Amino acid sequence: MNGSVNTNSDHENRIAKATLSGSELDEARNARFGAGSNVSMSTLGEPLSIREVATMLGCSPWTVRQKYLPQGLPHLRTSAGGRLVFFRLQVIRWILKRQEIHTKGGVKK
Repeated sequence: MNGSVNTNSDHENRIAKATLSGSELDEARNARFGAGSNVSMSTLGEPLSIREVATMLGCSPWTVRQKYLPQGLPHLRTSAGGRLVFFRLQVIRWILKRQEIHTKGGVKK
């Protein structure tokens, strides 16, 4: 076997680097919704990195930053210069909303 084969542990390591720790997630959630908020993971979905969102959208992380953030893609910054955090269900709702706005019966408005 060659060295380019990804193992489960390689995949798990990449996910661990891309996702937030429990305290980082709590900090980001409190910054967005206020301390003591009852917003749950079932409302937001799992946290995603910009690379994971780019994969969902079929584009590059650069395109996410330059095109989709200005168009209203929901995200959080962990701090002023911190990384971007996205939540799966928010991203999905944003995609579905954009599809409703830009199409009617499969035809672009």
